[in-house]
Amino acid sequence: MRRRQEPQINMAPLIDIVFLLLIFFIYTVNMTGQPLDINVDLPGSSTAEAGSARTAAIFLTKAGKTYLDGEAVELTSLRTLLATGDQVIIYADRGVDLQRALLVMDEVRLAGIKDVGFAVWPREEN
Repeated sequence: MRRRQEPQINMAPLIDIVFLLLIFFIYTVNMTGQPLDINVDLPGSSTAEAGSARTAAIFLTKAGKTYLDGEAVELTSLRTLLATGDQVIIYADRGVDLQRALLVMDEVRLAGIKDVGFAVWPREEN
């Protein structure tokens, strides 16, 4: 006569899935902020507010480079790349020429995006 085996729950696949979900959530939380590989020194503002939802981020560096969501782009291609977004935040280094920042803002508006803002650090009042 054979003995009947009790059903068992194998915990290894469950633990694997939990760790994969944990890694996924950690990765996605880290991707919501400013990319760390682009060094931009933001200016200050006494009226700065936190934005609600970021759809596209444009970075302008002192060296004259332009990045869209962490990828290097040419100024002339911004209009075609931004056709799907409805909000843009421009991270311009405080050493960037004002004319260049306005050219980027014009390209964003010509792409049909009306919600454009500049990222700044809150300035402490003295």
